[in-house]
Amino acid sequence: GWQENDELTQAQANRLAYRQTGLNFTPGSKYQYNNLGYLLLAQVVEHVSGQTFAEFTQSRIFDPIGMNNSYFHDDNSKIVADRAYSYYPTGNGFSKAKYNYSIVGSTGLFTTAEDLIKWAQNFETPKAGTKHVIAAMREQGVLNSGAKIIYAMGQETNPYKGFTTWSHGGSDAGYRSFLLRIPEQKFAVSIMSNTSQFDTAKTAYNIADIYLKDKPDYTEPPVENIQYPTKEQLESYVGTYELFSGVILSITSDSKALYRSNLGSSDVGEIKPISPTEFMANPNIDASLIFVADEDGEVNALKYKIGMHGKLDAQRIELAPFDITSAHLDEYVGRYYSKELDTEYVFAIVDGELVAQHIRSADMPMTPYQKDTFSTFRTQLKMAFIRDEDSNIIGCYISGTYADNILFEKVAH
Repeated sequence: GWQENDELTQAQANRLAYRQTGLNFTPGSKYQYNNLGYLLLAQVVEHVSGQTFAEFTQSRIFDPIGMNNSYFHDDNSKIVADRAYSYYPTGNGFSKAKYNYSIVGSTGLFTTAEDLIKWAQNFETPKAGTKHVIAAMREQGVLNSGAKIIYAMGQETNPYKGFTTWSHGGSDAGYRSFLLRIPEQKFAVSIMSNTSQFDTAKTAYNIADIYLKDKPDYTEPPVENIQYPTKEQLESYVGTYELFSGVILSITSDSKALYRSNLGSSDVGEIKPISPTEFMANPNIDASLIFVADEDGEVNALKYKIGMHGKLDAQRIELAPFDITSAHLDEYVGRYYSKELDTEYVFAIVDGELVAQHIRSADMPMTPYQKDTFSTFRTQLKMAFIRDEDSNIIGCYISGTYADNILFEKVAH
């Protein structure tokens, strides 16, 4: 029931966190970014230091480095001089994107591009922290499988045109930011914007190109003619891929081209090849799909690449043949309550379709796409209903982006 414009406090976030009982996946089996970890770490700092997180970072980080225009905004009622508010585009103009948070750790840093460069310099000549701490921040995570991920401590590393980069982006409301470092070249660039459509990562790398292009190790990829995928390759990509729970991509082919649609949408568009394995999905945001073959040559996954911001993994899934008219909607009608979220949804039939209703949200039409499984394709929620041994509906698991299988139990009349 949370709305984007709601004020969110640390106490509210804590109460929500403490109620969680489930996991998205087995710890260490894969990597997934989340804000909650940073929010809780900030509270660990407060507990150990006896200071607020804002006080601790001021005395231990900002003051020693000389970041004189930086602080953690833990009180949203505070008036801040020279603050830039954020916006998002609407037609021919802009609307205000409200930032109403009083939480810190995962968000809440008020700073400037100049101060972030001072932070970048601290990695090379530490004034805050020790060389041991700086080295620890470069340690990449390792999964249970032994695979090393690109994410380290609050930064990620990637190869780029002959160099090793360290970077991290951020977004909240209409704010966008990106900090890029190339230590071997003593180069760093900080990009900040208060409009949501500005591509901070692309801008940072474009600036890096200007600086690096005359360096001996700079290796610009050669411009080659596009190698089109074969008919066999196109056919190997055909299938259904789940990006997030309820966000499902359908890939089809006519043997000459590849097409993409979102499950539940009638919009089908051709995706043009960039290489035999990569296809442009949305040129407006520089998004592409990269099909990934395993050791046996089978394509069971793809990566959704968003410009220079990174990649999201999508796994191939098999959907059983399903007749949408076979769903008996009246079985699912009722009131469902979640202990973890302390909220409820009502599922009702409106104008012949099942909708999810919440006191603080607009009705969300639910479309069945598997037995006992629905998606609110517009809001990207997945509802998987649970039956007891007598085949009665007793609850459902609701999943969304970065939050899987939250139990909602059906409330008896």
